[in-house]
Amino acid sequence: FTVNGAQMTAHVSTPQDMTTHVIDVPEDFSLLFHPVPADGWHFVTYDFDQGGVQTKSICVLGAAGPSPLCKVKEYQIEYLGDEDITVPAGTFATKHFKFGDATEIWVTDDDDWQVVRHEYAKFNTRYVLTSFEER
Repeated sequence: FTVNGAQMTAHVSTPQDMTTHVIDVPEDFSLLFHPVPADGWHFVTYDFDQGGVQTKSICVLGAAGPSPLCKVKEYQIEYLGDEDITVPAGTFATKHFKFGDATEIWVTDDDDWQVVRHEYAKFNTRYVLTSFEER
């Protein structure tokens, strides 16, 4: 994936060929790759001074046929506060966010934005960090 101005280009290589997909993107957006541990990066641009519910553009990735699809959607993000939470990997200082209508996410309170806990009410699923090793 490369972004040049208001366009994002995705190149997908397979053993048979290479496909290119180009879409228009807003100036400020993040990518939703789907692995839950990557979801912390959606909150990097949250304006804590402004606070409240903020609208963020997110490019949701998927695939159909030979082409990668990226549909830019707007999501409401709300900072719910700082919380110390305990999961199997230990106790972490986190920032707690509401993400859209059905998701709550707790990310580390540092520059890594590591997802510690993720709850998706729509499908009644939960992710918790089970191990953590600093390198």
